[in-house]
Amino acid sequence: MAVLATSLSAAQAIDSITPEQAQAMLTDSIRRLIAPELPKESWISLTLVGGVASPNDASTIHQWANSCPEPSPFIASLVPRRPLSGIYRKMISSAVGPIREDTEEILAAKAIVNSDRYKAFVEKEKNYNIAYAKLVSRSNDDNKVQLLTDLDLADREWLLFGNKAEVSAAVALLQANLQLQAINAQRVSVLNAFLAEGTSAKKYVSGSFVAPPSEIGPPVSEWGLPDGWVNLSYSSQSTSEEVVTKTTARRGGGGVSLGFVTFGGSGGGSNTEVTRVSKVRKLSYSFAIKRVGIRRPWLDTEVFFEPRNWAWTKKPNTPVRPYVAVGLNGDDLPQASPTPEYDNVTVACSLLPSDFIIAKDIVIEATVSEDDFKQFEEGSNASGGAVLFGIIGGAGGGSSSFSDVKKEGDAVSFKISSTGTSVIGLISYVLPKLPDPNKLDKWPASAWIEDK
Repeated sequence: MAVLATSLSAAQAIDSITPEQAQAMLTDSIRRLIAPELPKESWISLTLVGGVASPNDASTIHQWANSCPEPSPFIASLVPRRPLSGIYRKMISSAVGPIREDTEEILAAKAIVNSDRYKAFVEKEKNYNIAYAKLVSRSNDDNKVQLLTDLDLADREWLLFGNKAEVSAAVALLQANLQLQAINAQRVSVLNAFLAEGTSAKKYVSGSFVAPPSEIGPPVSEWGLPDGWVNLSYSSQSTSEEVVTKTTARRGGGGVSLGFVTFGGSGGGSNTEVTRVSKVRKLSYSFAIKRVGIRRPWLDTEVFFEPRNWAWTKKPNTPVRPYVAVGLNGDDLPQASPTPEYDNVTVACSLLPSDFIIAKDIVIEATVSEDDFKQFEEGSNASGGAVLFGIIGGAGGGSSSFSDVKKEGDAVSFKISSTGTSVIGLISYVLPKLPDPNKLDKWPASAWIEDK
């Protein structure tokens, strides 16, 4: 098991650190530990509201896999607010491709997708995708063998009675030649099959939505296994003021004032009251983290990463060309779309999550003023719960408890530990300027090529 300690042997201990500095050090530590060679086109977002999902809440896990996070270093909501599947549906139902010559091969492929053979293909493919969705959305492995058997049977029927090989070849040829009308119909069919087996919140949560199940790897049932975990630890007593200052300047969140403790907000859509602590006199923490991959069988990523190949269809109710994403700015930071609405629907999606960051065995030790400690205690006993340092508490944070409480003068030292495993962050792709149709191509009159 790898270990990262944020410390400098020759550094002089600092007297106190601000919450902003502590959060910046945490973000840097996780970035260097879990994704040391992360390219600039990838982005890490960490929670400020505690664990956003736990292993026993598959519905919320699939909702976060089906999310478009805000272009921010922080996750500030327990429930994702923008479903990726809805934006994807709008894209594939409204996109047009460039005009291409209909060769004999293309005409033959179009004839196949307009025949009864294609109808049989779609029906058997739907059965296969429903079986696949049931497999990846299972909450445990009790029926895994049966689900794998059902998936294999659906695949055999698709091959034998659904013209799988012939129609798949025709569809691939049309996709390679940007025949989007036929291809997008196929994409919608796949999405609908997974939505039919979609998950929503187990209990009503404001802002929740039905999510098509995604494949999580390792699966939730294996999160507790020892493989893949790495330990992270930090102590302000072995960190120099110079390092803290430089780190804060680099990852300071654009001047966002972070709360060291958040009261309330244990359910999605709840209001939260943030109490900020100006200084933490001593701080150390340790926990284990793991990277968990997200694969979406219902989503064709070519729509997101080949932006030159499609354009919006013009709409009279949308005066300015919308962008799903606009890429990185001059400081290599993801940007929000300046024109996020299309046909009365928000289509902005700057980040596409590729991995969860999960954490366990969280232990935090701190020394704060007596007044601040009283707020911690009151918040932990409140009905809404408390979130300490962004990662303890929340919807999936497990239970937590204070220990080793010691008072010395006007200062109180304490330890707080959290049980359980929870999702504390996301690694996402930064999407390019999207769409960005090639103006050298020939386009239908309905295609939106210019900004106005």
